[in-house]
Amino acid sequence: MNRFERITSGYHARSSAAAGCTSRGAARLGWLVIAAAAALLPMQARAASWAEAIAAVEAQEEKLWQLAHRRGQEGRHIGTLYNEFHANEHSCSILGRMLGKADFIVELEQSTQIDISTTDGHATGVAAHSLGNWAASARRLLDLDEPRRIREWNLDCVGEFGIPGTAWIGENGAPTFFDIDGTTLKVIGNVEEGFSQRLIAVIEENPHITHVALGSAGGSVHEAIMAGVFIRQRNLETLLWNNCFSACTIVFAGGVKRQIWSPYPDLAFHQVSIGGVAVPSDDPVYDRLGSYARLMGIHPKPFLALFRSAPPSDFTRPKSDLLCAANIATWVQRACDAKDYSWN
Repeated sequence: MNRFERITSGYHARSSAAAGCTSRGAARLGWLVIAAAAALLPMQARAASWAEAIAAVEAQEEKLWQLAHRRGQEGRHIGTLYNEFHANEHSCSILGRMLGKADFIVELEQSTQIDISTTDGHATGVAAHSLGNWAASARRLLDLDEPRRIREWNLDCVGEFGIPGTAWIGENGAPTFFDIDGTTLKVIGNVEEGFSQRLIAVIEENPHITHVALGSAGGSVHEAIMAGVFIRQRNLETLLWNNCFSACTIVFAGGVKRQIWSPYPDLAFHQVSIGGVAVPSDDPVYDRLGSYARLMGIHPKPFLALFRSAPPSDFTRPKSDLLCAANIATWVQRACDAKDYSWN
């Protein structure tokens, strides 16, 4: 290990949302309440399986579209702003039911209610589209195995939408997932020892990969930098698949283009720590992060400020404008493009 490696070996930037949480019990089987439909209609649609649930929601979606047309909505395009309307909320509601955490998503399901008593066709179309997104989310999550569902629940749902940290589910040592989808490598999991070598091996074995999509609670600063440097050497682009916390943001920075698409997973930053204790703000690890940022074409001052901005137990989640202005993200869908900014 050379001096450059020693500076960050042992340093971590990782989510601590799991602290004090226990493993979940067995998921309850039985009838599934179709909350998306129930929130919009005066009835509670019920189904004996997820396939029936999806079919029931899609049938209600079609009825709402017909009602929207009678109320003056032309076609089914309600504006790109609504493309992923309620997508994150629905995913977490569905995961909560799939994983036996229904008690934690009651208020979340209620929050997706839309008043369709109005005669407004567009509002009715929005409600129909929300149901369509529920069905699409359910189909996607059905295709995942349970460890991947748990990983997504922990990354994207716990700590969001009023879901408390006690809803976190133990992952029993589940590894980081490296899944290939066409030309995209989806990397979902912690940035722990060996992470960069695994990523390098997968990319070298699959030279057609052009994008790396990330979702992670964070981990080793050293491993994240090594992974980011390799991603840049291979001229790959980075995307967010799930929320990207702590050291994950360092890996994201390696992309030659760094894009965030709706429904906008978070980039979240906090102080570098060892054993959960923040290192001093003048620790050499921050010098290395600054050098890394410059190497990646990112403005080091705001990049380092974000890493120093919150204690290890908390996060700073910068808005899109700051991400683009600092060139941390090169583009955020329907929000900003780094080419339109200059950092002073």
